[in-house]
Amino acid sequence: MRAIITAAGRGSRLASSSDDTPKTLLPFGTGTILSGIMRNFAAAGISEFIVVVGFQGEAIVEYLNSHANLGHAVTVLTNPEWRRGNGISVHLGAPRSRRTRRRLCSRWPTTSSLPTRCGR
Repeated sequence: MRAIITAAGRGSRLASSSDDTPKTLLPFGTGTILSGIMRNFAAAGISEFIVVVGFQGEAIVEYLNSHANLGHAVTVLTNPEWRRGNGISVHLGAPRSRRTRRRLCSRWPTTSSLPTRCGR
């Protein structure tokens, strides 16, 4: 199974905590928000990740590279329109997950609060 992780935004609701650091790289527990998301999805049976980056995407790619993709199969996509919201990031990852989406339909996992649509 695959999961799309939307890691493109600025994390503006975190204000000064994420001015220079992408939200997914902020400390959380024993790692980062991103490592926690990937760990939880892996525990649920997800084996491949599509990480969509935008704001300071190079830092996320560098983090993944320096941590051997946290032990997972990872595809990184860049959303040049990250300021327009998570929907575009999910849309960018959708073609990479088409087979999984058809099979899982409404259970297709995302980190976005946006609903997914089946049958497309």
